[in-house]
Amino acid sequence: MSRIVPVSLALATLFGGCGSYSNLGGGYGVTQGGSQDMNHARELIDAGVIPSAADFTAEGLFSEHDMPIEGENCDAVLCPRAAAAHFRPVGEEDGRVLVQLGFGTKTTEANFERPQLNLAVAIDISGSMAGEKLVKSKQALKEIVEQMTSADKMSLVTYGSRAKVAQSLVSMDTKGKNKMLNAIDGLRSAGSTDMESGMSAAIDELQGEPTSAKRHSRVFLLTDAQPNVGVTSAGSFVKIARGAAADDIALTVWGVGLDLGSELVAEMSKVRGGNAYHFVDPKEMVVLIRDEFDRMVTPLAYDVAFRATSSNGLAIDQTWGAPLDPLAGDVSFGTSTLFLSTKNGGMGVTLLGELPEDQSRYGLRYDEMPQQLVSMSVSWEPADALERVEEVLDLDWAGGDAYSDENLAADDLGVFKMGALIDELTALEAGAAYCDDAVSQEAALALIAEAAARLTHRSGVLHEAQLLIERDLMDALWVNVEGGETNCSLSADVYGE
Repeated sequence: MSRIVPVSLALATLFGGCGSYSNLGGGYGVTQGGSQDMNHARELIDAGVIPSAADFTAEGLFSEHDMPIEGENCDAVLCPRAAAAHFRPVGEEDGRVLVQLGFGTKTTEANFERPQLNLAVAIDISGSMAGEKLVKSKQALKEIVEQMTSADKMSLVTYGSRAKVAQSLVSMDTKGKNKMLNAIDGLRSAGSTDMESGMSAAIDELQGEPTSAKRHSRVFLLTDAQPNVGVTSAGSFVKIARGAAADDIALTVWGVGLDLGSELVAEMSKVRGGNAYHFVDPKEMVVLIRDEFDRMVTPLAYDVAFRATSSNGLAIDQTWGAPLDPLAGDVSFGTSTLFLSTKNGGMGVTLLGELPEDQSRYGLRYDEMPQQLVSMSVSWEPADALERVEEVLDLDWAGGDAYSDENLAADDLGVFKMGALIDELTALEAGAAYCDDAVSQEAALALIAEAAARLTHRSGVLHEAQLLIERDLMDALWVNVEGGETNCSLSADVYGE
């Protein structure tokens, strides 16, 4: 199949038609919780390292891109949407169905009002935070103070070898802001990293504070390192975070620098209400808080669950960007939290054909795509209500004429971008598998090179420079893998171990 659509048609599809994209004309989008960037893996690659599979997530990469799905104008807080593509991933001979699932929202810049906030910030002041990290972190904390209103409350907890409440919970009126700014100015680095006590002390600051649809409680945990005092396993920290979430206290993890391990961030950010950001350059924190603070603390829904059924012999192959807490129950896939965003996020699922007699699965050619693809039950708990909402989403195949090339025929812009990003994730996984002796160097290099070539082409189709940035990342990864196994072991040097 070779069906490349001219750029003019792609742009006409984007801005024409009877539907709409929710972030056009002052609207907002919706994105899943969990990791909100792929900065950790990017910096490792830039440092000559081949990232491990624990150093990146699909939701982190997806969250960096705007992947809108066209749909009818949304008149609710959340409107489920889906789009399909016929997709042949890098390294695969056969195609499959790629389905992107996302949400529209009626929320716009004009009608959005952030809920009042009880915020406890737990900041790492261990010795490794000395210098620019602490200087920039203090600037970020001051920017948080600037974003708070007199209806908000804030406390500041420090932790090094032990935790200390530097400023107890106080209303963010003029007097309270001055108290908080003085506490921030007094921060000094020393000691090791007892993250457990810092988290627990921050949670304690918020215990008993009333929460509602109009008032949320959240902990910001800011650190630059894996914990080395107190409870140090990811599972233990997740247990603490889950306990807080059960009391309606959500968690945002802020990782500063390369020392922070991605596994801890990824696990903690799966918890209900959780999200995570990684900053290689600490000054980026100030910019993000200034631009995105209100949305990063505004969940729209929790425990989003998709249950897919098909009458056309299709079965789920793999899911992408669905950081669902395993305690959420037996569902096909989903996410623990949805947040308001300036971007349109999405979760992906690939489907293969399935033979009924033995459940063996097979790839699909473009001409084998059924018109009726899948029916999904989508349910979620709104952040402003107690009862779950459930809707049925039926997805038909429209032919993939909107955006297409020889490996990807998509019905919509978002799912076309998702296919491009899944190819990139497959290349990243190939690099990690090479370091684990699971694939040969030659095979890994071939996958990375093919992903880079596809990103080059698709960036041209869409006139999108951000996909060229991803292509450059693939080029750098290729160099690292071509350099051999010594680049697999550099992580210890980067982390200072």
